[in-house]
Amino acid sequence: MRTQTRLFLLFIALILTLSACTAAKKAGTAEDIYAAMEKAGLLSPMIPMTGDELYDLTGIHPDLWDDGSLHQAADGLIADEILILHARDEAGANEIEKYLRARLESKAEEAKGYSPEQYAVIQKGVILRGGQDLCLIVSPQAEKLRAVYGEYR
Repeated sequence: MRTQTRLFLLFIALILTLSACTAAKKAGTAEDIYAAMEKAGLLSPMIPMTGDELYDLTGIHPDLWDDGSLHQAADGLIADEILILHARDEAGANEIEKYLRARLESKAEEAKGYSPEQYAVIQKGVILRGGQDLCLIVSPQAEKLRAVYGEYR
């Protein structure tokens, strides 16, 4: 009986230790997340986009989101793109996700014809979603950028 009690207490201690090791997410806006990506030195030279430019490019209306950081490669021949958005509501998040998927497909189709290198980069692109937070990452450093994003969302 004593052995069972000790094992039970050891198990509880292990559970408490493991739960204490779980890293808390950092708080921050979409711009804070982008700044962290930039600080990590993982981005090609990028230029910001306005909400209207995003709408023209993707169909994502500015009324669907209330926080965003929108950047594309400064060099038009490079496919890199970082779109970080917080949707106003769940329906908006669903719509934004649909447009992000279409954007990734469109970029891939376009690159097929002119640049196998950029097509490979786009194929590694990811769309991340957690509730109303969404992110499109197209970059040769997509996995590392995904990890930076994961520190926040």
